[in-house]
Amino acid sequence: MRRYLPLTSGIIVLMAVGYLNVLAFRFSWYWLIWWFDLIMHALGGLGLGLVLLGLGSLRTSFSDIEKRRELVVGVIGLVMVMSFTWELFEFTTDKNLGSHLVVRTPDKLQQGAADTATDLVSDLAGVLVASGLFKFLIWRNKA
Repeated sequence: MRRYLPLTSGIIVLMAVGYLNVLAFRFSWYWLIWWFDLIMHALGGLGLGLVLLGLGSLRTSFSDIEKRRELVVGVIGLVMVMSFTWELFEFTTDKNLGSHLVVRTPDKLQQGAADTATDLVSDLAGVLVASGLFKFLIWRNKA
């Protein structure tokens, strides 16, 4: 049963991110609370990491440590590719649709390279926490 814990936990975290995102847009938290976006990216990295590690653990036998490392490194890389893709989407959307958004003003849209870098670092922190939790939850009795 513990084998399903990362996957289930990741799904719950991603559902919470979705709910918080709805609230954030409703109450303008992204613009009123400067660090809220960082928390959301960290939670997104955590949730995605747990889901992908959970799925990988269901398909992989962890008889040797090399398979474990491959899974973790692969998931970290995949989450970072997904994060970078999201940042491209966010940048494009903000630049192209910014004049049509009522909630935000153009100066509050994509803040540039510093914003992107901190978002990616937050995503990385989240997936690294997911990797640590995964190791604690799944591997502690396997090695």
